[in-house]
Amino acid sequence: MVKASLRRFALSFRVALGIAMSRQKRRDALRTPLYANSVYLIANSVVTTVLGFVFWVLVARLYPAEVLGVASALISAAGLLVFIASLGLGMGLIRFLPGAGTGTSALINSSFTLSGLAAVAAAVIFLAGLPLWSPALAFVRQNPIFVAAFITFVTVGTLFNLLTHVLVALRRAEFVFIQGLFAGLVKLGMVVAMVNLFQVFGIFASWGLSIAVALGFGILLLLPRLQLGYRPFLALRKQVSNDMLHFSFANYAGTGLWSLPTWLLPIMIINLLGAETNAYFYVSWSMANLLFAIPLAISMSLFAEGSHQEEILTRDVRKSLKLIVVLLLPAMVIMLVAGDKLILIFGKEYSLEGARLLWILAPSAIPLSINSVYLGIARVKEKQKNIVLVGAAVALGTLGLSYAFISHLGILSPAIGWLVTHTLVALVVLHSLRKSLKTVPTKVIG
Repeated sequence: MVKASLRRFALSFRVALGIAMSRQKRRDALRTPLYANSVYLIANSVVTTVLGFVFWVLVARLYPAEVLGVASALISAAGLLVFIASLGLGMGLIRFLPGAGTGTSALINSSFTLSGLAAVAAAVIFLAGLPLWSPALAFVRQNPIFVAAFITFVTVGTLFNLLTHVLVALRRAEFVFIQGLFAGLVKLGMVVAMVNLFQVFGIFASWGLSIAVALGFGILLLLPRLQLGYRPFLALRKQVSNDMLHFSFANYAGTGLWSLPTWLLPIMIINLLGAETNAYFYVSWSMANLLFAIPLAISMSLFAEGSHQEEILTRDVRKSLKLIVVLLLPAMVIMLVAGDKLILIFGKEYSLEGARLLWILAPSAIPLSINSVYLGIARVKEKQKNIVLVGAAVALGTLGLSYAFISHLGILSPAIGWLVTHTLVALVVLHSLRKSLKTVPTKVIG
């Protein structure tokens, strides 16, 4: 069984390498919606992450490490609330928009309305309980302007998240790339403009205002080009509260659990190890996300394509794995060989503290890829139970191991917990993934 798996992997690698080395094959591949959307989603992740690096480099140069640590924890908390308020409707939009017909605009606006209301409620509840779940961030409640900005930016971030899923559902991931690039550039300008005015609030406001500007750009300029006659308005369509929420709940729970370590680890570290340590962790974690973005983007594109044409899902799974091999392996080598030097741009202290994290996190991209593709298949086939189980295993394993060993291993504990957990989950789902590949002849190269 192991030899057969290795032979299939070697064959996929040779085919994928042939596509990468041939100009004509690259052109043919990019005419395929799965590849084209995957490439744009990966490009969006890479560009936003690179611009994010520049953003945090500026912050590291302009502010003390302690301020960076607090701001990154606050942004992580806002990211968690954005996900909670989305109610899973992003996945529902990818699944249901292709068949919405004349009701497309109403479906989009109903999702915006429901999630916007949920965002306001989630932000208010979070602020009310700050002394309980994160005393290090309780200072936010002391300034009315900060309170209002926090609620506003969580709401804007929620709508921005949904808009990204709308663009993916419409199979126009190039607009996701344009929107992400626009937001990243605005964020850089904002943080420089605010450096002499604020500390933590300036960093947080730069993040929030950039999303607000990009959201306006997307809703007023990009979306009307894709959906003729679209205009934003308040709406609550019955399909959103019935079909979409029912379908989305498992995806919502599974995706939320999967992403929970990303949101909670910075909060855990700032409360247990301090703001400065969290700054070092956050920078290395953000760099590792460059690798993780590759399989996650391809899995999202696989889900979108499967929602349009489920009958060719198995073929698309093969294409997805080939694309992951081509893009991920070279990136992993670069990260392992030169990651410590890349972090030097933030400062010597960041490199000394964060290089070991990268050496642990980079290999985790391999089992994470297996898990991501498996989730893409499960979403298309509506295997809600499996989606939740994988997400729960990732969350409980990573957070449990991180907390259990953080007093002994310090900043390395979350990275080890992440690697071990994803490896164990991949070993469990690998059998199901292999079964999904058997029905397609090995000659099919897409």
